[in-house]
Amino acid sequence: MNQILAHLGYRNVGWDVDGRDWEESRSAKGVEEALVAGVLADHGPRIALLHSWPDSAARALPGIVSRLLHAGTEFVTLNSLSTLTDESTRSGVDPGGQLESESR
Repeated sequence: MNQILAHLGYRNVGWDVDGRDWEESRSAKGVEEALVAGVLADHGPRIALLHSWPDSAARALPGIVSRLLHAGTEFVTLNSLSTLTDESTRSGVDPGGQLESESR
């Protein structure tokens, strides 16, 4: 599958923190709390999963970004994460729900 994705110009990237924004009952505040807690629970690079369709994800973003910046989190691009290579994927998924960036 990764070879097909690469041939099409894509790469498969997993995540570490799931905000569970896809849950219909999850409020924007719930998504925010889950992502912030997930990123700050561990040091090092964290990739967070948010989807584009739930309104709760979009409404949660300002609070997520503000709180993580205040906590000293540095947001980076996927290409800048040295733990990712063309061949690799991230597989550490936190089913409890949370975001991704590089936390100091």
